[in-house]
Amino acid sequence: MQKMESMQIQIPGEVLRLAAVTALVIAALLSTASVSADEAGVAVRKAVANVAPSALRIRLIGTAGTSGQSVSSRVTTGIVISDDGFVLTSAFGFTGQSAAIFVEDSGGDRVAAKVVAVDHVCKLVLLKCDKGSFVRPPFAKDVWPAVGASAIAVGRMYPGEPSVSVGIVSAVNRIFGLAIQTDAKISPVNYGGPLLNLDGDVLGILVPLSPSDSGDEIEAGVEWYDSGIGFAIPIREALQTANLLRNGEDRVRGLLGVGLSTRNPLETNFSVKLVHPDSPASKADLKVGDRIVEANGVAIQRFGQLEAIVKSSYAGDSMQLLIKRGEETLAQELSLAAELVRARPGYWGMVIGELVKAGEDDVAGVAVRVVPESPLARVGLPSTVVLTQWGETPLKTVAELATAMRSSPVGQPVNLKWIPELANRDVQEAVVTPVERPETVTVLSKAEIADMVGTSEKVEWQRDEKTVGEDAGKVWYYAPTTASGSNAGLVVLLSAGDVPAETILNRWKDLCELHNLILVVPVDTENKGLTKEHREFILQAVAVAVATAGGREIESARIVLIAASEQAEVCTGLILQTRRRMFRAAVFVDCWPQVFGVPAELLSALPSSSLIVSGGIQSRQRQALQQQAVSMLRKSGSWVVQQATSDDEETSTEEHIANWILNLRIR
Repeated sequence: MQKMESMQIQIPGEVLRLAAVTALVIAALLSTASVSADEAGVAVRKAVANVAPSALRIRLIGTAGTSGQSVSSRVTTGIVISDDGFVLTSAFGFTGQSAAIFVEDSGGDRVAAKVVAVDHVCKLVLLKCDKGSFVRPPFAKDVWPAVGASAIAVGRMYPGEPSVSVGIVSAVNRIFGLAIQTDAKISPVNYGGPLLNLDGDVLGILVPLSPSDSGDEIEAGVEWYDSGIGFAIPIREALQTANLLRNGEDRVRGLLGVGLSTRNPLETNFSVKLVHPDSPASKADLKVGDRIVEANGVAIQRFGQLEAIVKSSYAGDSMQLLIKRGEETLAQELSLAAELVRARPGYWGMVIGELVKAGEDDVAGVAVRVVPESPLARVGLPSTVVLTQWGETPLKTVAELATAMRSSPVGQPVNLKWIPELANRDVQEAVVTPVERPETVTVLSKAEIADMVGTSEKVEWQRDEKTVGEDAGKVWYYAPTTASGSNAGLVVLLSAGDVPAETILNRWKDLCELHNLILVVPVDTENKGLTKEHREFILQAVAVAVATAGGREIESARIVLIAASEQAEVCTGLILQTRRRMFRAAVFVDCWPQVFGVPAELLSALPSSSLIVSGGIQSRQRQALQQQAVSMLRKSGSWVVQQATSDDEETSTEEHIANWILNLRIR
């Protein structure tokens, strides 16, 4: 946070003294206009003073997930859009559910506010204050400012002290045609604040977007704040959005319901490779192999053009398409959907093993381990078998089995063929119907665990420590010293930075060696605990640990984050990250995933696994908030297990977690 604040210029009070406008600001301004240093200072001072009463400090109190009696809070910025108390801000900071929201009005008084609705495409939130004094700022008349024009980013971290960063408008029509791009340094404090021109007119509202953002990132753009890339939604578009949000309904991205043959925005030759059932594309009779050559009157010459049109559209918007099917050109009109129907993969109760060969060119099938009391066990399959055929498909690779399982939803019977072992190739058959995944954990014996994860062999383990970057922090880990044929799991403790390593190892050492789990503990420089600002550091720390931890392959299904309440938000952001998605599973200790306000379609598109461990008596409010998060995740198709440690006092929290991680292998 200190680094972030040092990149901004604090202008004390409403006086906005010229002394606060540093040489950095003046130099930036002089590069875009032929004015003297004094004139530059006067221009900046006047522009910021023009909007200062309208750039408000917003404080969110008691974010869901706080532990015990502690109360968390965060600060962001908003801009007045009407004198009757409507305020626009960014969606940054609103991913969790807050007990209260306070806005410091134009007179500096703190007034209560509530969320009216959220635009998940533009990342804007509309707030309404019932009381208070509000001054509407002057707004620019044009949607897009001139490229090269001066731009001033304003935010409020502290009462009465706007923070200022000066640059230029470096591009327009960015991020699928939604945003103004500026090189003024934008930090999370600025998000929701105004981007100004030198006349003090509001050009746009600063939002957390990124050039590589798919549009669904809940914290996109944070990593860009010191890179010379920041974004703002044009104020004219933002005001139109606010008018639509006044009805209290969120606006979400519209979905076409197709999978295309490329993700490269420059690709010119692409076609439909998947049509989701009961989607707008399906209802419009799109077929695999179709080529979309025009959308809403725009000729589509490369994938990026179609992506920009779809990802800047909303659910309920109509879309006109021209489809090339062979030599035929078809015109179709459809209405974009808010959600897609996604069939839930069934639960079978098996752990996929290796491919079994009877000879050099003769594949017998895929070895699997059958879990007790599972659908496979109930139809008579023994604890270990070789699956030879799934429905009508002979199994020749492990990938074929994994794909077949994913495409077999809950309740759909499948005829399986299997043999007991390679030495006994007497083919047997069974019809199995998959079920919903149990909301409990299967507990195995130590011998079964060692056999399943390959820790029967004696291997030396040791603790090691590495630095991460120049000033970012360090990471210590406990890992095998030698490579092995068995893949290891990866456990990342986000909440253990201030706990002595010896204490952590006393709790985890035996479990790591039994379950074949590499333990990773990132520690930031100040050792104050990890927050969402440390997301990139966490990824870097994990990469450093894995690169030097005994050379073992990491099993993707068993890469797990463990978070306490202070890390619940960054943990949720990491498991819902659409790009570079490393983590798909997480443990929340005395907290829960911060998914309130996250679009349902994003949760469905990125199903995750969560273990929620509760260790004490919770208030009714916390219980209700936790159950709300659990319901949202389960509805989206995620696997969620809730574990009260008081239910089994003989088993430690770490043992519960290790057993749950082992269950991530069971399908």
